[in-house]
Amino acid sequence: MGSAVSYPTHADVVMKNQVLAIDLTFTILAVISVVFRFWARLKSAAGIGLDDWLSLGGLLILFINLALNLIMVVNGLGLQASELTAGNLTWIAKAIFGDEIVYIVNLALIKISILLMYCRVFALRRFRVGAWIIGIITCCWTLIFVFLILFQCHPIAKAWDPLLSGHCWNMRGTFIGNAVPNIVTDVVILVMPIYNIWKLHIRMVQRISLLGIFFLGCFVIVASIYRLVQVLQLDQNNLSYTLKNPTTWSHVEVSTALISACLPTMRPLLTSFMRVIGMGSQVGTSHSASRTPGIPATYSGTFPAPSKFKAWPEAKNISNDEIPLNSIKVETDMQVVESGNWHHGV
Repeated sequence: MGSAVSYPTHADVVMKNQVLAIDLTFTILAVISVVFRFWARLKSAAGIGLDDWLSLGGLLILFINLALNLIMVVNGLGLQASELTAGNLTWIAKAIFGDEIVYIVNLALIKISILLMYCRVFALRRFRVGAWIIGIITCCWTLIFVFLILFQCHPIAKAWDPLLSGHCWNMRGTFIGNAVPNIVTDVVILVMPIYNIWKLHIRMVQRISLLGIFFLGCFVIVASIYRLVQVLQLDQNNLSYTLKNPTTWSHVEVSTALISACLPTMRPLLTSFMRVIGMGSQVGTSHSASRTPGIPATYSGTFPAPSKFKAWPEAKNISNDEIPLNSIKVETDMQVVESGNWHHGV
């Protein structure tokens, strides 16, 4: 551990700028996604729900993650431990300690947000039960690992002050133990809606486009796996150097998870954009032709009107700003009650 001042080389400056550029870029994209999500919700009949507020909470926690990453970068993240002062290493260790907790909690918030969105979109009882089960597993897993991280060292302060007497668990093992269930739940949440979307009575192009929106979440899984690969290369004695890639990819993973969670809600904005660029007459014609009796005319102008599913008795509760239902064929009779202020039962 060096006590003398170490001046950064050109390569060090370039590396720091790269880390900062990646973190800031993905944070800005996440901010834009959440803003568009709330804008789309305000334009839709579904309104703002708990899933939207959780996504906003995820964005606020992402700012904390960004701040912790900045602290690590300023204090020498990516440099050899031998090049840093004791103060630098202490700040990095404290930021890592906080970043672990922030990372786990934020991913849990985003996962729960996605599951709640699923429950608004897909009204089948068995699907909602599955979503609740995954949600409970996610919450329990989060609480367990937050507890493990908080008490990975005895005393707790030894996590950032190695000179204290006491002991710590293997930090690398903690990271791996968190990454594996995280990837598994990512995969489960990603594949959950595939069957229900594929059974929709809509054109193949629409079906594939819907699956494409959901499968944008594949990049989150790729980021999780790559982060795990980087975690496997951690060196307990040189964390300042070997943690650069894991911390960067943690931020990328959480940011892309938040972006992916917001994309399915943005259909109303896409519809409005199509009008702005001159395709409004086509959109309006399509919606007018598929208008369901009992639904106010002002409803169909913003996003597709609700229709019916074959063998989906609870589908009348579906939130239609996420999924285009205007082309679904009528299979059963259903009475729609018209009122002055129509809302979905979600």
